[in-house]
Amino acid sequence: MQLNPERNKDYTVTPTVDTTKITITGDITCCVKNGICYVSIRNCTFANAGNNQANVITGLPKSALQVSALLSGSSASETALVSAAGTGCWINPNDTVLNFHVGTGDDTRRHWLSLSYPVAD
Repeated sequence: MQLNPERNKDYTVTPTVDTTKITITGDITCCVKNGICYVSIRNCTFANAGNNQANVITGLPKSALQVSALLSGSSASETALVSAAGTGCWINPNDTVLNFHVGTGDDTRRHWLSLSYPVAD
């Protein structure tokens, strides 16, 4: 079995963001270190609530397994981060796309995300 030579290199990735579905007023960072991809999104809002908003962020390194995470969020009137009401994201095995589910009412919140996953061979 031949391993992907890029898997264990340390590098930065610039993913593509579908701005019709998500607005990022902060930043998005993505890097790979020792075969692990780290994704961080700061201050993002969604165009609308709903299930399975697919292909929101593309061009990520291929994931070795399915990984999901809940987002933290706050509204303009809240002074602290709160757990977003059912807003989460996932990446499927052997895929390069981050998908989202946005809970009802969460489309008006600002969200933060920190996610990591092993890069596929």
